[in-house]
Amino acid sequence: GNRSMNISPFNPLRLNGALIFFVLIYFNSREGIGEDGDRKKTDGETVNANREIDKETRNNLYIQMQDAIAQGDLSKAKRAIADGLPINSATEGGKITILSRAVSEQRKDIVRHLVDKGADVNFGGLTAPLHEAAMVGDGEMVEFLLAHGANPNKRVSNGLIALHLAKDKKVAILLIKAGANV
Repeated sequence: GNRSMNISPFNPLRLNGALIFFVLIYFNSREGIGEDGDRKKTDGETVNANREIDKETRNNLYIQMQDAIAQGDLSKAKRAIADGLPINSATEGGKITILSRAVSEQRKDIVRHLVDKGADVNFGGLTAPLHEAAMVGDGEMVEFLLAHGANPNKRVSNGLIALHLAKDKKVAILLIKAGANV
């Protein structure tokens, strides 16, 4: 005889194997990132303690950070992060991060603290930290951000790179030397 194999389109064992494979890939791709998206230091210590905070607390901490940046108050900024504000917090829709705001206000100590705590120097939608530094013409900040991994060719939502926004020749030259597309 004629033997027919019974091949079922749904094989639970195959599904479980595939599911395990994808779960492993997912968690391996998130290595170094905490549950709330905060980066971890290489020694495994979470930068932001992955605290579960409610929306109201998060909003209050965000306001506290905005005040700290406006006032140039490093201790208040540190307190907001220590109290659970995610390091890459941004306005609704991720358009402007706290790091971008600190750069635009030229709060170098707060910028250094945020970067030391793992803030993503390339994160942003409407603007990014390097774009802000270029717009205000802060060559020292441009150099700092580039040294910490800022991409000179990152395009923000309007398609511009930092070079397009450079306030002066010195900043433009720094960005071109760093590889910005001309």
